[in-house]
Amino acid sequence: MPSYASVTKSSIANDTGVPKVALRAALKKGPLKPTTSREDHRVLVTLPSTSLLGAREETYLLRKRLVEQVNGLTMARIPVISPTRTGWALFPVDLVARDLLLAESNQAAILKALGGHIVLVPEVWFDYVVPLIPTTFHGISGKVLVTRDLVLEEAFDQTGETPVRCDISRHSINPITGKAL
Repeated sequence: MPSYASVTKSSIANDTGVPKVALRAALKKGPLKPTTSREDHRVLVTLPSTSLLGAREETYLLRKRLVEQVNGLTMARIPVISPTRTGWALFPVDLVARDLLLAESNQAAILKALGGHIVLVPEVWFDYVVPLIPTTFHGISGKVLVTRDLVLEEAFDQTGETPVRCDISRHSINPITGKAL
């Protein structure tokens, strides 16, 4: 006697005209997930260091004051303002609202409303670790020590970007190979 699942599968395949193999593959994949933007919508407002020591204001009052100061902004378009270590993080609902906040004409209004001193967007930082770098180069002219300046220059030559920081490994140097671990 056939099971309920086998009868259902066969009736779906017969009703749709799709081959059973293609139908099974579609059923295994499940429903398609909508693609969402991973764009960061946050806007950061830094406060002067003296303001960080005082009591923080309620975020609802900040949102209300911000909406009053910035033309075209509504409470619905800025649902969350969250405290950070250096000030406030504003979470607009979309990129249009973020662009409205970042407009040159609105930045002064944001600073006035929140008592801030700089409006900016978050930066993405990347850490690169390059293993087994020699600490000295041996050539015809003699031994050349690998210095921080030499590493900074080489990083700029290869990437076109000036590194914020370059450090030799904290795990020291292998005494046999002379390379950083």
